[in-house]
Amino acid sequence: MSAEILGYDKALLAAIPPPLRRDLDSLSQAWLVSCALFGFPVGLALWLVEHSLILAFFASFVTSLLVLNLLRLLTSGSGTAPDLPLKTGYRPSLTPMVLLFGLALILSQPAQLLHASDDVRRQVAEHREELIVSHRAALLEVGESGEDHFTKEIETCEFVVLRLSLLWDPPQKALLFTLLYVGLTMLPAALARTSYLKASRAYERVRYRKSRAEIGDLEEETRRAVQRAIESYPTYRPPWPFPPEAPLSLTQKASTQGRGASS
Repeated sequence: MSAEILGYDKALLAAIPPPLRRDLDSLSQAWLVSCALFGFPVGLALWLVEHSLILAFFASFVTSLLVLNLLRLLTSGSGTAPDLPLKTGYRPSLTPMVLLFGLALILSQPAQLLHASDDVRRQVAEHREELIVSHRAALLEVGESGEDHFTKEIETCEFVVLRLSLLWDPPQKALLFTLLYVGLTMLPAALARTSYLKASRAYERVRYRKSRAEIGDLEEETRRAVQRAIESYPTYRPPWPFPPEAPLSLTQKASTQGRGASS
């Protein structure tokens, strides 16, 4: 079931041995967890900015769904082209994984907002208080008093960019968290090329043979359609092209007439 969600064809899965089918299911489950990890930082960052759980959940879900659809496209649309020979040492392509690696590297930054230390929170609170004090002083200078909308915005602002900059000072912990996040999200890609490589190759062999068979059927169907079409002409004499005793072709007629005219 999990393999079908990731774009594996049900009929092709049934054609491979059950142990390898279970391996593809396990690999697909790992990719589903990875999709959730891709969506989580987007929801976390949006919650810190908008303070809306509904909006954060929606953004996280949409991001996970986009990554899942990308993986489904790779699963159903990649592989060896039917007009090329199947490689015995087939491995999944690295190019899409490089793109996912770049996406994981970007999303690892808002994911770090999850582990902000007490020291980071204290510095953010101090920054917030400084802005409020300076804003109130500016209001008094212009003769304004009382709370305003800007002050309320500052009081609820989480200062996401400031938090990230503070998390990277010093960079050791932030770098370790980045490596951990990227490693977890890209773990299924590594498994597909190592532990579950045998299952991936078995599925690719079945898919390649099916594609070749479908192309052969289409070629045979086309040949029969052409045969039926040319049989309707009275000058047709099978097999096609005409045998030697058949009427001369237009090219042959033209060359014969040319020799006769010259003589």
